[in-house]
Amino acid sequence: MTAPATRTVEHVDDFFGTAVPDPYRWLEDADSEEVRDWVAAQGAATRGYLDTLPGRDAITARLSALWNLPKSFLPVHRGERWFRRTNDGEQQQDVLRVADSPMGDGTVLIDPNPLAPDGSTALSADAPSDDGSLVAYSLSEAGSDWQTWRVRDVASGTDLDDVIRWAKFTMACWLPSGDAFVYGGFEPPVEGQEYAGANRGHRLYVHLLGTPQESDELLIALPDEPDWLFAPEVTEDHRWLVVTAAQGTNHETRVWVRDLTEAGDVLHPLIGDADAEWRLVTSL
Repeated sequence: MTAPATRTVEHVDDFFGTAVPDPYRWLEDADSEEVRDWVAAQGAATRGYLDTLPGRDAITARLSALWNLPKSFLPVHRGERWFRRTNDGEQQQDVLRVADSPMGDGTVLIDPNPLAPDGSTALSADAPSDDGSLVAYSLSEAGSDWQTWRVRDVASGTDLDDVIRWAKFTMACWLPSGDAFVYGGFEPPVEGQEYAGANRGHRLYVHLLGTPQESDELLIALPDEPDWLFAPEVTEDHRWLVVTAAQGTNHETRVWVRDLTEAGDVLHPLIGDADAEWRLVTSL
C-alpha cells in the first residue's frame, strides 16, 4: 500500500522557551479545501487496499449476522401510552414507538432515518409529557453533539411550531403544568465555528410551548464557573424541580431545588459543595 504524500510546513511553536516543531499544522484547518482533498485521498487509498483483502465478504456476512439483531430499549409509561425505542437491526438510527402496552409494536412516532441520505441524523433524546400527549425530542446531525429540540403531538403525529436550537449535553424535563419543559444549552456559537469552537457556560432554560426560543426563561447559569453542566429532573410528586451539576466529566455533583408549588420560587442551593456524587432517588 502506498499512502498519498502529505506535505510539511516550517512551523515552530515557542512554549515558554521550548521550540516545538509542528510540520502538519495546516491539517488543523478542517474547512480548508486542501485538507478535505487530503482526507478524501487518504480514504480512497485505504479503501483501495482493504477491498483487495481476501475473505472480506465472508467476514462481513458473519459479523452482520451477529450484530444486525433487533433491539429494544426500556419502555416508559406516560398517561395511557407506552414509549419505547427500537431498532430492527439494520436501521442506522433508533426509532421511537408508541403503544398501548410495554412491549407492543404500536406505531412509529419518530423515525430519524429518512432525514439524511446517509442516515447520520440521530434521535438524541426524547421526553414524553406526563400525560403522554406530547413528546419533546431532539435530533443531532452528522454525529454532532448539537441538538435541535422539537415537540410532537402523539395523537396526530405532527410537530408543533416550537424549535429550540443550540442545545447540547441535555435531556428535557417537563414541568407539571404540561405546557413547558426545561432543557440545557449554550449561547449561539460564532458563525463558522459551530463545530470547531469550544463550548463553555452551560445554561438551563424553561421553554413555554407556543413562544419563541428568544423568550425562554434562564433558569440557572454559572458564568464564573463555565465548565459546569446541568441536568434537570422533576420529582414524582411534581413538587420539586431538582438540578444537579457536574464539572465536566467529574462524578461529584452539586444540587439546587425549586418548589414548583410556590409561585415565583427560584432555584435554591441544596448541596453547595461537590464533595460526593449526589443524585435524586425519590421525594417524600
